[in-house]
Order: sequence, then C-alpha cells, then structure tokens
Amino acid sequence: MNINRLSECPESLRTIPWQSVQIKFANIRLTDDERYEILKDFETERSEMKILQKNQQDIYVVDLITNGKSIDEYVSELRKKQPPPPPPPQILPAVQSDVKSENTTNDNLTILITEQRRQNRLLEQLLAAINTSNALLTQLVQR
Repeated sequence: MNINRLSECPESLRTIPWQSVQIKFANIRLTDDERYEILKDFETERSEMKILQKNQQDIYVVDLITNGKSIDEYVSELRKKQPPPPPPPQILPAVQSDVKSENTTNDNLTILITEQRRQNRLLEQLLAAINTSNALLTQLVQR
C-alpha cells in the first residue's frame, strides 16, 4: 500500500478500541494462489467494499470492487488466463537398491521443499490479508 494514500485517523476515533469483523466474499471460493494474486493486485488500488448481507454467524458477506470491476469478474478473468494446475507429486515407495533409495530420498526432499514453500506462501498471504483488512477497516471507519 502506498503511504501517500493513508489518511490520518480523526481524534474522535482514536479512543475507540480496535474492532474487527469477519468477512467472506460472496459467490466465490478462492484457491491459495488466487488469494495471493488478488491481494497482490488489489493492494495497490483503492477498493470499495459492498456489504451484501450479514449471516447468522455475524459474518459479513461482501463484494470487493476495484476500478469498476467486482472480485467475481476479476477471478473469472484470472482463471481463464491460467493453465490447469499440475498434478500433485507422487511419493515413490522405498526400494532396496542404493540408486532407487537415493532417488526416493531426492523425491522426498523435493516434496518437503515444495510443502515448505507452500507454507511460506500461505504466511505471506496471511500477512497481506491482515494488511488489506486493516486498510478496509480504516476505509469503513472513515465513512
């Protein structure tokens, strides 16, 4: 987020305790990769959040609109552009021979590294989501 786009918090709001609300996008379920792409793309643009309803669990169902385009439209376009994901790696059974055992070890290490990278991406997405939520809450408070 660009620091020039931040607004100063009014004095009257500085004494209100921090609050949060749970939100969920209407009509769409995102994969981890899509969530990462959206957070990366949407964090630089000013977005409008339209609250569509509040469900029984006090979760707000929302639509996010940036540059006149809803998040549904954005994700649909994103999905059309992306090739299907590769099949998951297969774990080969351990074999007695040294060569096959070494290959299995290498495959297992590759799987472990891939999983660690996936977990790192999830942590990055979580941090980006927190930053985005804070920005959206700031926008809500300003209105």
